[in-house]
Amino acid sequence: MMYVYSGKCRQGDCGDKTKFKDISNKKLFVGDIVLAYTRNPKYVSGLTVVVSDKYTSYVGGEHRIKKGKIVYFVMGIKKIDFMKDDSEWIVQKVKDYDEVVDGENWKEYGFSYKTK
Repeated sequence: MMYVYSGKCRQGDCGDKTKFKDISNKKLFVGDIVLAYTRNPKYVSGLTVVVSDKYTSYVGGEHRIKKGKIVYFVMGIKKIDFMKDDSEWIVQKVKDYDEVVDGENWKEYGFSYKTK
């Protein structure tokens, strides 16, 4: 199992299905790398990743699955519904979760991938 991390915080299981699609109508999964930007004025947020709130991470390195409904979102724009036709935000898939490798680190954008 591959996980996506922000720092030492586990942000989800790569491959978990979400209800989201990108601007090209491609399905989005946890671990997919996406580009987030606005329509007008054009503002490129940069590369980010599809994540969830499935885990609570602790200082000692432990990760526990939360109880209740899991929320899926694009890291950095959690409260924005980019799926709405009139949304200012656009999300475009850049790389599928199943193409990432253990240890891949996008430190400039705040996320990485690990199998533990």
